[in-house]
Amino acid sequence: MSLNGFTQRWTRYKPFAKFARGVSLTLRGAKPRAVSVASLISGSRASSAVLKQRRERPRPSLAPIPCSFTGCTSSAVARVQAQTGLANVCASHYSFLAQREAELHCDAQGLVSIEDKRAYCRVMMSGFGKVSFESWARSLTPGAVALLVRSGDSRCLAKLRDAGFIDANNQLVQTI
Repeated sequence: MSLNGFTQRWTRYKPFAKFARGVSLTLRGAKPRAVSVASLISGSRASSAVLKQRRERPRPSLAPIPCSFTGCTSSAVARVQAQTGLANVCASHYSFLAQREAELHCDAQGLVSIEDKRAYCRVMMSGFGKVSFESWARSLTPGAVALLVRSGDSRCLAKLRDAGFIDANNQLVQTI
């Protein structure tokens, strides 16, 4: 993507468009600044078609979706997988279903007391964020290898070379 294309896409976001129009983002409720001579010139940023704000039509409000539980008058906030398909549930029934699912999982694992559940959570959390070198190396891209070469990380490159993920020319080996 060219720099011009990137700039045009970036300026479509409303915070940047407000900034380009002359409203200070740091001062809440700030009034727009006076029009400068530069903004009157044809082709300047303020007259660019990219920065013109579209007049948004108000969207019609949607009717609230009722909860799928019989007798519940609350509106649904989530859609969950049920035995008969997808079900729309309100906040209280969502927490009820989540609690029931957690109890079923604990029963299947044989976790009865709170101490057992805490010990199970500690064991499961000990593996969070630990990724093996092989799984990390399989997700490498040619750009990441080039970044390792530029940064001069010879130890990591040697380890990748020994494992067969890159060749002697520091190029990613195609594996199928």
